[in-house]
Amino acid sequence: MRKNMINLGGFKKTVFLSVLPLISLGVVSYGLEIDAQTESPPVKNSTNSNSQNQVTFLEIRDLTIERSPTNLLEVKGNVYNNSTSELHDIKLTMKFFDKEGSPLVKNEYFITAPSYVMKTDDQLSFDKLEVVNFQKLGDSEIIATGKPIS
Repeated sequence: MRKNMINLGGFKKTVFLSVLPLISLGVVSYGLEIDAQTESPPVKNSTNSNSQNQVTFLEIRDLTIERSPTNLLEVKGNVYNNSTSELHDIKLTMKFFDKEGSPLVKNEYFITAPSYVMKTDDQLSFDKLEVVNFQKLGDSEIIATGKPIS
């Protein structure tokens, strides 16, 4: 009887040790996804006279930054085309700072499909989850831009 109990204990240890590497791989890959998400592509200079590099700054209405159930930032709002031209490649640039003013993260998101055209007076809603601890947030800077259709 005692021999059977020892074998059962060894079985539990074997199962635990064989599952442990799988758990650690999951943690490592999750960390890589977070790092990749916080990287942003370089910003193009918008002062260039070439029409493909010109951007139009758009109005953001009903902007809220709330605490998500996982203690991250949930950013919601509406982008409004207040310009006189039709736009495409609508992009949000979000910068978050801690309470001392040090940058926490900067992300850029396209909120439209590549073929979408935003007409004058159109409005688009957005809802983004940012991987930033809500308690660390001090200030934010959120900018919406679009490229005129030439």
